[in-house]
Amino acid sequence: MSACASLSAVLVAVPAQVQAATATLSMDMRVLVLSANGHEPAIEAWKAELTAEGVPFDTVVTSTAPPIDATLLTSGENHGRYQAVVVANPELISCDADPCASTVTTEELTTLKSFETKFGVRQVDAYTYPTPAVGLNYPSAAGDMHGVVASLSTSGAAAFPYLVGPVPIEHSYGYLATPAPGPGATFDPLVIAPSGEPLVGVHRSADTSEEMVVTVDTNPSTLHARLLLQGMLRWVTKG
Repeated sequence: MSACASLSAVLVAVPAQVQAATATLSMDMRVLVLSANGHEPAIEAWKAELTAEGVPFDTVVTSTAPPIDATLLTSGENHGRYQAVVVANPELISCDADPCASTVTTEELTTLKSFETKFGVRQVDAYTYPTPAVGLNYPSAAGDMHGVVASLSTSGAAAFPYLVGPVPIEHSYGYLATPAPGPGATFDPLVIAPSGEPLVGVHRSADTSEEMVVTVDTNPSTLHARLLLQGMLRWVTKG
């Protein structure tokens, strides 16, 4: 990990429209992992994948950490500390107490979104309850998806070029919901349930920010985690 950390402060590509609007931007080649409570199975899967791939990352547990602010995300106006962000869920909700509640403020989420937009940083929502905020209708079905055999769309085949067959889902709860992107936004399904709903897709907002939305849970030992996480990592870090 220490050898990889020496790659920090390497310039990485940012969208042309961002470059035109700002001075030259640079980012550390490092991934920020945001956990709400420190023990989400999908976050454990991501940490295992990042470690196996040798990708430097920092894990922040938002229920106990200081607020998300510019100090966490940047080290200067035009230098970002991270090239990619993985969140447990879009609002960093924890269900350790009843009722479930977000572990961050609206201002913290706005700070994170502004950072991603400015630096062209992508985000993965590791396990998401479908809502219009992520480009989906509310779920039409939910439950244990063990035994579901998903398939790749054309875009999915491009995102996961190493896969040559279906994607079996193992021992994981999930949601089925149809795309519902808002004005100026798009939703591109990548991994599709037999009934047609996306289990993994990319939501592009009107402000050009991009997030990969995953509506089925996972853990380090599930087959679909082993099949998909490499491609998700390539997508969020832009290769």
